[in-house]
Amino acid sequence: MKAGISLVFKESHGSRTIWVAVLACSALAAFITSMSADAMAYRDPAMALASGGESTVEASVRLESPVTAASSWQADCQANAHLVGIGHDGIRQASRSRIVLYANKPLCGRLSDGQTIETSGTLQTARYGMRPIWLTIDDNATTSLLERAPPTKRLVDSMQRSFFSVTEGLSDQGRVLVPGLTIGLLGQDFMGASAAKREPVNATFATLLEMHFKDSGIMHLMAVSGGHFALIGSLIRSGCARFLLPRQVVAMLTVMAYTALASAMYPSDSVMRALIMGVFASSAMFAGRKPQAISALSWTVILVLLVNPAMSRSYGFALSCASVLGIVLCAGPIADRLAAVLPQFLADGMSVTIAAQLFTLPIQVLMTPTLPLLSVPANLVVAPFVDFSTLTGLAGLVLSSRAPHLAFVFVWLSSCGTSVMQWCADTIGGSQTATMPWAGGVSGALMIVACEIGLVALFKAMSMIMKRQGNDGSVAGNDGHLIQLRSKGTIWLKETEQMFERLQKPD
Repeated sequence: MKAGISLVFKESHGSRTIWVAVLACSALAAFITSMSADAMAYRDPAMALASGGESTVEASVRLESPVTAASSWQADCQANAHLVGIGHDGIRQASRSRIVLYANKPLCGRLSDGQTIETSGTLQTARYGMRPIWLTIDDNATTSLLERAPPTKRLVDSMQRSFFSVTEGLSDQGRVLVPGLTIGLLGQDFMGASAAKREPVNATFATLLEMHFKDSGIMHLMAVSGGHFALIGSLIRSGCARFLLPRQVVAMLTVMAYTALASAMYPSDSVMRALIMGVFASSAMFAGRKPQAISALSWTVILVLLVNPAMSRSYGFALSCASVLGIVLCAGPIADRLAAVLPQFLADGMSVTIAAQLFTLPIQVLMTPTLPLLSVPANLVVAPFVDFSTLTGLAGLVLSSRAPHLAFVFVWLSSCGTSVMQWCADTIGGSQTATMPWAGGVSGALMIVACEIGLVALFKAMSMIMKRQGNDGSVAGNDGHLIQLRSKGTIWLKETEQMFERLQKPD
């Protein structure tokens, strides 16, 4: 007996040693890659030139994203890119700096993702954003094409331009929201050439709608993330199960579908996270093992940060990872607690939103020092329409190049769902009670964490008290508490309905 206990302790001690060694190696690898990336960035000729002030350069640039409306007043459009080489004062040097490329019309319509161009412009350090350098193409500059985009990039670019041409026939809300929900790019941000000749979306309407989405807490619907991949994965698995295909075939088809989906979407950090996690989950299926979300998320974060340490400063990547972590860890327990006082479908829907916000709120206040107070009811209202609008939008995207009239039917159906989202955003986000000011910065994030820990401790204490009373006063006492909670839940639902009715009434 003593020998067995001794063996268990030795194995436990050995496991701890292995885990400490793994963590130490991971920390050392992260330190080395971060220092190496920073050293390479600061020694790059473009960074050295930009640090000395604005400079006019000849540059070879490869675009890494579609062209969108510029976030700066100094240009009409922008795109993520990286330098291939720069020339200044007659000296030509190779460069690998990651930049934001700014341009004006009509050049915006001729640029596309994957191209390599030769141009001239003003190089300067970035005033904001993750990419350290801005390059603004001069209006009178001669821009020539050095290398065409790869065939897959050209195919995606053609499909996206056809998709936006099809959505031109929708109402303003459909023109804004259907592309946002489908590919993660709002309609007013598209800068490519369109076959349609309709007037552009009203800028005031688009800005107000985007603000209402943010205030109501449903702006995440306009960023492609795990939802799209979960839908496609579910369809693949259902179809393969109908034909009794082996798991290896299912895994390979899923990876192929995920890759095609990620290629068709606007590139973002959340898309990258969802794609890598999906590949890990499919690899586990291929090997005959049950996919583990926490393990896949952990490996995704480790690999991404080792390959690109700059992602540690990405809010999009942090929000995407935090929401997945919250849903995986807390959605189930929260749903079990809520099911005691609410119908199961409401408990499930609320648990996902609450779990995600528990982990993302500290990051959100770092970006915007406000709290979305009504995000839970807003997400419940739009949840039944998200999958429908996403699938019909994706169908319209696929058909837009070959069958635009049929594609319009699908995007119109998608706009029917997004109209509900617009109503919800305008109703909730347009009210004065949608948000609450909060402290910004690290102090605001720490306050959120402290409040969440306090709430969890409070609910834990209440649960222990109810359990103790149930044990002392037998089942009847505990049932009495549950009945009381259910009645309070019913009152809460009625008051919420009355609140929506008051919000709809004009002042």
